[in-house]
Amino acid sequence: MKTKKKEPHTHFVDKTPDDKYLLVTDLGLDKIFIYDKDLNLHNSVSLNKGAGPRHLAFSDDGKICYCINELNSTVSVLEYSDGILTLLDSYSTLPENYCGENAAAAIRVHNGYVFVSNRGHNSIACFKISGKTLKLVNVTSCEGDFPRDINIYENLLFSANQKDGTLTVFEIENNINLNLLQTIQIPNALCITIN
Repeated sequence: MKTKKKEPHTHFVDKTPDDKYLLVTDLGLDKIFIYDKDLNLHNSVSLNKGAGPRHLAFSDDGKICYCINELNSTVSVLEYSDGILTLLDSYSTLPENYCGENAAAAIRVHNGYVFVSNRGHNSIACFKISGKTLKLVNVTSCEGDFPRDINIYENLLFSANQKDGTLTVFEIENNINLNLLQTIQIPNALCITIN
C-alpha cells in the first residue's frame, strides 16, 4: 500500500447527477468536497483515513456514489441526496491473499456491476451491486501492466495499461466474466474516452 499523502491533492471533479453541485475528490485529505454552482463549499464527507479518494461513479438512479480509493485499494459506497454524501461502507478491490503493492485507479458502473482497475496487482475487480452494498464477484488479470484507466462500451471493456503501453480489449460475458479479445500497442496508454 502507498503511504498516505499529507497535503491536499485534488484528483477529480464532476457534477452530481441532479446537476446542482460539483464533487471534488481530495486524495491527500481523504475527503470529497461538495460545491454549489457558484463554487461555494456546500458540504464535505470524510472517508477512511489513508483511503486516498481518486475517482467517482454513480448508480443509474443517481442515489448511490461509488468512490475508488487509490491508497488503500477500496471502493467506498456513499448515499447521495441533494448535495449530501453519507458514507455507508468500503470494500477491498483485491483478493484476500494478495499482500503486494497496489494503487486502485479507475471505476465504472455497468449493468448493475462496478468495475475497478488495480495497478500493481494488474487486474480488474468486478462487484455486484445489491441495493446499497457491493459483493466482490471476481478479479481478472488486465493482461497488461499498470491499468491506469478502464472504460466500457456495450459489452466491451477496455483497459489502458500504462507501463507496457497496451490497450487490452475484453468481451464482458454474463455481465461479469472478461474474455480477452485483443491487445493493441499504444505507448503510455493513460485514458480511454468513449463518445
